[in-house]
Amino acid sequence: MPTIGETEVRNLLEPLEFTVTKIPELSTQETPDFLVEDKNAQYLIEVKDRGDKKFIELLNSQVTGREIVNLEYDRKILDIIRKSVNQLDSYKKSGKIFKVLWFFIDANLFYNPVSWQIENLLYGLQELEGPTITGNYLRGKCFYFGYSEFYRNKQLDAVIIQSQGSLTLNMNDFSAQCDELRQTKLYRLFVEGNLRIIEPSKMEKDKLCLIADDFSLSRKDSQAVADYIRTKYGFREIKAYNHPLVNFPLD
Repeated sequence: MPTIGETEVRNLLEPLEFTVTKIPELSTQETPDFLVEDKNAQYLIEVKDRGDKKFIELLNSQVTGREIVNLEYDRKILDIIRKSVNQLDSYKKSGKIFKVLWFFIDANLFYNPVSWQIENLLYGLQELEGPTITGNYLRGKCFYFGYSEFYRNKQLDAVIIQSQGSLTLNMNDFSAQCDELRQTKLYRLFVEGNLRIIEPSKMEKDKLCLIADDFSLSRKDSQAVADYIRTKYGFREIKAYNHPLVNFPLD
């Protein structure tokens, strides 16, 4: 019996002439959900939705009654990402293949803290602001300021987050196949559909984000990373801040 997320993936891809094949489950190991193919590329897709016990616990933990609960670092999401990567790695197939993790979040939240937290863990995000030496005031997201699951799992090419009618493609800059993924039909689906794509390397070129790209620095030493960002972007002073996830009613 397919899960709601698996059904949604099929319903989205098959009308666009992707071939979606369910991968048989094995008794000895957990496998990805789908092998997806178009005329020029193959993709392994692991879907995470309410069919996964840990994901159910995660979604349920974010809502109490009619309010969204303040979200701190949640180990559940980290465990789900790493388990999914292991499932994708377990499937052996000859030829080039892209590995994609697909989150289907059907929680009825006005602001979805789960999507926010997934992106933070993938990219090690930190909001920074401060005056620059040129007299401007700079404020924005810094990618890879903290620990990044994309940096840790370079074999994971992308993560798709589907939630409340929105669809986001999170690209992994560290994947050896990143440039090739940009040439695929799956990537064009997001471009042509004017859907959200997160690509830090392109965003930095357009001055839409900051990137802490010195990976010789330990992410345990946030002051060292901040000093690097101060020098790289010409901050005179720099301050880190977080958007508070406060409780508020849903209607």
